[in-house]
Amino acid sequence: MTNADIKEFKQFVKEVLISKYELTEMEAHLAIKRSYLTTALKKDHHYVDHDSVDEWAGFIYDEWRDKQVLTM
Repeated sequence: MTNADIKEFKQFVKEVLISKYELTEMEAHLAIKRSYLTTALKKDHHYVDHDSVDEWAGFIYDEWRDKQVLTM
């Protein structure tokens, strides 16, 4: 994936987090930024190709939700 592809992929994931999981734009941005997706992309740009945008959004939402519960 090129940098443009990565940016576009993250934007699609962000849109799903907002529409499906009802996160705010800021929450979605932070959830993606702090998620394993960002780490995975740094290690291997092609790693994310194994799962769809919807699947990644679900993974990120679960990760974000678990962190929110721990901070309460």
